[in-house]
Amino acid sequence: MLTIIKRGLHMKKVLLLILFLLISFAHYAWAVVSYDFDSDTGTLTISGSGTASNGGIDPTMIRAVVFAENSNITDIYGWSFQNSPIESITIPDTVTSIGRDVFHGCSNLKNIYLPDSIENIGYAAFAGTQIDIDLPKNLTHLDASAFNETNLKSLNIPDGVSGAAGCNSCSQLTEVSIGNGITVLSGNAFKGATNLQKISFSEDSALQEIGAWAFENTQIKSIVIPSSVTHIGRDAFQNASQLQAILFEGTLDDTTWRAFMNTSAKVYCKTDANCEGQGSNVQYYEKDETTGIYHTLSDDKYFISADFLVADQNRDKACKDLGECEAIIAAAAQNKSFMVKGKLYNSLNDWLSGNYVKKRIYTVEEANKVSKPTGNTFKVRYK
Repeated sequence: MLTIIKRGLHMKKVLLLILFLLISFAHYAWAVVSYDFDSDTGTLTISGSGTASNGGIDPTMIRAVVFAENSNITDIYGWSFQNSPIESITIPDTVTSIGRDVFHGCSNLKNIYLPDSIENIGYAAFAGTQIDIDLPKNLTHLDASAFNETNLKSLNIPDGVSGAAGCNSCSQLTEVSIGNGITVLSGNAFKGATNLQKISFSEDSALQEIGAWAFENTQIKSIVIPSSVTHIGRDAFQNASQLQAILFEGTLDDTTWRAFMNTSAKVYCKTDANCEGQGSNVQYYEKDETTGIYHTLSDDKYFISADFLVADQNRDKACKDLGECEAIIAAAAQNKSFMVKGKLYNSLNDWLSGNYVKKRIYTVEEANKVSKPTGNTFKVRYK
């Protein structure tokens, strides 16, 4: 009886092992990727399922890449098509990850279809191409240098995307917005982006580090650095010739050195931000956390927000005193017009952009919002 039981247990183990091997084999068979290379046309056709690569073909010999209609490619292995002469490619919507340097140096690549299924883009994946694309909607991770030396005109990284951001030597780039998942702007991140004029960060930014020379030779006029930042690399704003104002809302760590050197911009720091010795134009401010009003200590000016403070270098965006700032904020909250230095504005955005009301006759009802009555009937004209 005992012998029969032992034999039964042994057979059960054998059957389980056979089942495991069959499942493993089936998975392996399904995950096989095959490659067909036409040397006459330089076309590489990829079929099957799993991780795709160049199939052992020299990338410089590949002039076109085609994914078979029924393929189930999930990711593309790093360096697969580096320096190949391909001009266009359609990535299947089954792909979720593009490895590092996959298309790095593909200088002829202009057109690419990048599906929204993409969740990960690796280091320097598209560097040195001519592409200009929007990021996939389902992207969750972006590595540094992914789009260096490309033709991107804007880089808008949505909230929730983690990793590092940059677009070194992107000469056509004009605008960048950084979502709340990005923690690093790598060294030389936007260096050489000679037409970059504007960069903004999410209100709940998690950015911790700005690398050395990150904005060298850009055209940004002002920047508000989030309070989450604790380290700024040396000469981060070197030769940014149009830069007039930097507002830093965080506190620098003790390893930071020369953060604001080699820039003529005014640098505004909190009094406890550890900015001493970081640049020659450092000034200090206090902020009322309840109202959001900034008070610059060197010239005793008040500003209703960070955007107004940095914009003041080109236009007069300071309130005459704290009371005026508070009154303007109250009027804007009620969608009322307000007067600043003899000019009428309909909103804070209008004031920020300098779009005041010109040559308009106001009714009694409208005038009551911005002026005290002077009689039973009156008109107020603003020029």
